[in-house]
Amino acid sequence: MKKMRKKRKRVTRVINNNTAVKAYNKEKVERVIKELDFRPDVSARRLAGGKTNTIGIIIPRFDDMFRTYYITEVMRSVCQRASRSNLDVLVHLTSKDVTQKGARAHLENISLCSGVIFADIQGNEPLLEEVMGEDIPCVVMNYFDKNLNAGCISIDNKGGAKAAVDYIISLGHQRIATITGDLAIQAGKDRLEGYKESLNSHGIPIDDELIKKGDFSPQSAKKCIRAILKADAYPTAIFIGSDEMALEAIKALRDNKIRMPQDISIVGFDDSWFARQGGIALTTIRQPLIKMGEAAVEEIRRTAFSKEKGSPRKIMLPTELVVRESCVPPLRREDFY
Repeated sequence: MKKMRKKRKRVTRVINNNTAVKAYNKEKVERVIKELDFRPDVSARRLAGGKTNTIGIIIPRFDDMFRTYYITEVMRSVCQRASRSNLDVLVHLTSKDVTQKGARAHLENISLCSGVIFADIQGNEPLLEEVMGEDIPCVVMNYFDKNLNAGCISIDNKGGAKAAVDYIISLGHQRIATITGDLAIQAGKDRLEGYKESLNSHGIPIDDELIKKGDFSPQSAKKCIRAILKADAYPTAIFIGSDEMALEAIKALRDNKIRMPQDISIVGFDDSWFARQGGIALTTIRQPLIKMGEAAVEEIRRTAFSKEKGSPRKIMLPTELVVRESCVPPLRREDFY
């Protein structure tokens, strides 16, 4: 019996990645686990481990993710707010598209977190289902779904985009293009909808030729500008789905001898550090990413540590138009002479 207890303890240590197990014994246990396709019971591990002061943040893996404004600001705000609440943060990276089997493996790694924050839902739907299925308190940022049984904290992307295009129109522009973000992401879709809603509300027909599909990357913005400049008639203004894309668009326009903002005005979205680069102060939409990260931690604190948990909250944070130098009234015909 004593020998059996020792073996059980050894297996438990291997499963929990305890370094006190000899390499030889660890290899034997891992080999048997693989042969049996054994998966630890997440609920049992949580019950045995009890509540911890660790919360997890799930970040979908993509190229240059840690140099994007969104990820760096969200990470900074989550970690700072958690630190003030004496909480540790476990950063967990996932692949671009998590499979159901892969979701179970990820779940084992975060199972001892008292709550989980998803930096984005894209590609993480199976993992979110697993987390909710285990009743682990969770919050999804940059996403809004009233029917989701989890907290949602997002930015009013649609309203922000509409405000940007409303401002462009107020200066007298009629031929307005847009370079979208990734339309597989809710933020990208909502910003395109805001662009269209503004045009519709001002009686300006939507021209599909003026809608260029980007993916939030600088490379996609450069490609979209090339497509815009091939048209017979240029737009007088472009609403661009992120400041980083806007900066690349400005560079591409200048490379083609297009004056900014006299020939083509630009409005971005984010109010990131990119808005103050490129030789011209960018008119943009400020999104409160710091507040979003802080609100996510507060929601986890409420649902994981408070006695009065209540239903998951759905929070939509407002945006703000920041007027600078990159958007001016369009040139009048007499200005050409």
